[in-house]
Amino acid sequence: MIEYRQLQPGKPWRVTFTNPSTGRKQRASFESEHDAKTFEKAQTELAARAREILKRRKAKARPQSMTVNQVLDSYFSLSEMCEKTRKQSSYHARHLRTAFGERRAALLTRVDIANFAEAQRLQGIMQTTVIRRVSILRAALNFAVARNELAVNPIQGTKLSQGRSRRIDPPSLAEACSILENAPDHIRRTVLIGLYAGPRIGPSELFRLTWRDVDLVTGMMRMPNAGKGANAEYRDIPVKSVLLPSLCRWHEKDSMLGIEYVISWNGKPVRSIHGAWRRVLKKAGITRVITPYSLRHAFATNALASGADIGALAAIMGHADPGMILKVYQHVRASQKRQAVELLPKIAIPLELIADSTFSGESLPKTV
Repeated sequence: MIEYRQLQPGKPWRVTFTNPSTGRKQRASFESEHDAKTFEKAQTELAARAREILKRRKAKARPQSMTVNQVLDSYFSLSEMCEKTRKQSSYHARHLRTAFGERRAALLTRVDIANFAEAQRLQGIMQTTVIRRVSILRAALNFAVARNELAVNPIQGTKLSQGRSRRIDPPSLAEACSILENAPDHIRRTVLIGLYAGPRIGPSELFRLTWRDVDLVTGMMRMPNAGKGANAEYRDIPVKSVLLPSLCRWHEKDSMLGIEYVISWNGKPVRSIHGAWRRVLKKAGITRVITPYSLRHAFATNALASGADIGALAAIMGHADPGMILKVYQHVRASQKRQAVELLPKIAIPLELIADSTFSGESLPKTV
């Protein structure tokens, strides 16, 4: 603090400051206000550096004993995020807990993250999902640093390759039938609703669907919207007529047992079906990669091939931009490629235009 006091002749300006070495208040006098301000600024910067050094010393002195589970618990309970994001992130964090839960967070390394990513890929997890899970861990560690629970984030700066986008063909009719024949009830329900309604397969949409959201009289489902920019909490999806009898039977069965969710296992809501899905594919003899999310792709592909209006399709699938349907979800089947070729008109080409020296000695058709 600078104040004007005529304490000494020719030195009317006095600065009161705290000595960073002793912690005691001291005073210094100066001839001009400029000199006093310069001194005060230098003392302020010196005090800030002293506080930073002390902070670092305290951080190094901390035992750094928090486990990854404790870091994640603190992050999800104390950080500011919407409830939907918290639930989705907590779901992904289960894999982090399995891999690192009891490890001391301060001892994690970039090699640990690389091994985790490789293990996830070997399980068939998409690279975008792996990146998201690592990002959740990084954010939780940064939160712990901000709260002085960790000195530094041990995986800060770790980057994973984006990898090539994986384009998985949706199940064919024969594959879908084989899956249905070998699937338990909750997987069978997931397959049929996925093929006929196109929801996101997972806790963001389909696994949140309750029987209160299904109107069997009007044949409509109020599908919960995922937190991906949708304005409404739900969207209405008409129930295809061939699916309605199955829904009625499921509803009757679940009502007798007091089951609330359309997709359930042992009476409890489902969070993930990846393990059951892999077992069903193995039992069905399907060796190529097909994910539960492929059902949503199959819905869009089959609807577009049958001439569905793309705007209506986007509304059913919960996309504001119809272009996303063509860009992401449309798959061209081999039969459609064959049909496109066969629709070409026959072209009569004169023999002299076909003749090519590079094909000398070969038998060429006279008309193509």
